Amino acid sequence: MALNKTLRRKEFTKNLLEHLNALPKSSYKNRKQRRVDLKTIAADLARTNGLPSFFKNLKPEAIYRLVNHWKRNQLSRKTMQNRLGLLRKLNTTLKTPIAIPSNKELDIQGTTPSKIIVAKDHIDPYQPLDFSPATMIQNIFLLQYLFGLKAHEALMLESSMVHPEHLTVARNISYNKKDRLIRYETQEQKDFIIRYTQNHNFKLMQDADFRKGLTSLHAFAMSQLKIKHPDYFRHQYIKNRFVELRKTKGEAEVLKVLQQELGYSKSLEIRAVLDRFDLRLKI
Repeated sequence: MALNKTLRRKEFTKNLLEHLNALPKSSYKNRKQRRVDLKTIAADLARTNGLPSFFKNLKPEAIYRLVNHWKRNQLSRKTMQNRLGLLRKLNTTLKTPIAIPSNKELDIQGTTPSKIIVAKDHIDPYQPLDFSPATMIQNIFLLQYLFGLKAHEALMLESSMVHPEHLTVARNISYNKKDRLIRYETQEQKDFIIRYTQNHNFKLMQDADFRKGLTSLHAFAMSQLKIKHPDYFRHQYIKNRFVELRKTKGEAEVLKVLQQELGYSKSLEIRAVLDRFDLRLKI
C-alpha cells in the first residue's frame, strides 16, 4: 500500500513538472523554485490524502486539507500564497476545471504575521504569590486563564462589565477596539466571578498611578514564575475553552466562538495554540 502511494506521488509529481513548460518563461531562479514548490505540494497532498491521479483531477477539499496542513506546520502566509499562486497559474494556463478556493476562503489573506510562540508547560494560576498585593496579581492571571483577557484588559475591567451570566470586555478597554462577550460555561468561572465581585476594589483600579504600579508588579510576577509569553494564561484559556465547548458544539462553531471571545479576525493563532496542545482541528 505504501509502495503504491509512493508510486502515485511520483507519477503526480512528474505530471506537475511536465506542466511547468506551459507557463511563461522566467528566470532560472524562479524556475528552480517552482520545481521545488511543486514537489513539496505533491508530497503534502500525499500526506493529507488528497493526491489525485492527474493535476486536472485535483479537488477543492484536497486544497483545504493541504492548506490546513501548512497552517499546522506554521508556514508563513507568503509561502502558502506563493504555492497556491503557482497552482492557479497552472490552472489558468492549462485551462483545467479546478475550483481553487480563494485566499480569503482559505483564511490566508493579508500580510505574514510574526511567528506564533505558544508555551505548553503548565503553570498553576492559583499558586500562592509571596508578595503584596498577591490577590490582585492573581486576579489578573485568573482573568486571563478563565476568560481569555489580555493583562491590560484585566487591569482596566470595570464593575459594569461583570454580569451574572457573562463578562463584557468593552471597546474602550479592548485591545482590538471591539466589544467582546464571554459567557460563563464552567462552575470554576462562576465561582471566581462571585469572589471577584465581592472582594475586588474597582474604585482603586480607577487610579492611573495605582494601575501603573500594579502593571510593574504583574511583570515582576511573570518573571518570578518564569513566564516569558505575555499571553501564556490566555493560551491556556484557548485550550481549556476548546475542550469545554467541544462537548456541545461542532468545531466550526467552537472556532467562531473563540475568535469572538478573543477578538481574533483570523483563526491562525487559535489553530497554533491548539496544535501545540495536540488538539488539531479537522476543518
